[in-house]
Amino acid sequence: MNLNLLSPRTSAVLLSSTLSALTVFHLLIITGTVPYEWVWGGRLNNVADMYTYEGSSLLITLLMLSVVMVYGGLLRVGVNRTLLRIVLWIMVVLFLMSACGNSLSVNESERLFLAPVSLVMGFLSWQLVRQKVGVVEIGDGD
Repeated sequence: MNLNLLSPRTSAVLLSSTLSALTVFHLLIITGTVPYEWVWGGRLNNVADMYTYEGSSLLITLLMLSVVMVYGGLLRVGVNRTLLRIVLWIMVVLFLMSACGNSLSVNESERLFLAPVSLVMGFLSWQLVRQKVGVVEIGDGD
């Protein structure tokens, strides 16, 4: 049975777009435009905690964005395909765990908005990692 509902390029573009929007969201939190009380299940105690959690989240999001863009052929960089596949499988698991965590949040916005978004991102990651795409590997000579 063929479970490839989206082309690899479509999955990569949709996931890259979502991760780019998430990057902007993290920046809005870090700059104080979006109150940090709205995220992390309302469990952040102070600005220092927010910088630690949001800074880490921003770096991870940028790493994920890079992996998706390279694996999806949107960005040509020589990186080992196996390493990218491992990171993409980790992303599938992380997004599904995030969907579960967001669905249990005390913050209604996280439950109603971020839980479904995390679930969609997990699905897009799964769609992408299961398909062969134009990945440039180290030593390809391209």
